[in-house]
Amino acid sequence: MVRRASVPGLYFLAAGKADAAAREAMAKDRLRRMLDKLKQEFEYVILDAQPVLGAADSLHLAPHADAVVLT
Repeated sequence: MVRRASVPGLYFLAAGKADAAAREAMAKDRLRRMLDKLKQEFEYVILDAQPVLGAADSLHLAPHADAVVLT
């Protein structure tokens, strides 16, 4: 569920529960379809994830991004 932030024009999708089902969903086609829909609706879609060495989530998200910033 996309939510409106207190900053005008900014929306976010909260992370939710981190469990095996969530990680499995990221690896499947549902993540790609969701991101494709968000890209049609918004000018920019920013994905914020844990550090690459801390969890595998970043590795699943990276192929769906136009660019990746490592800090």
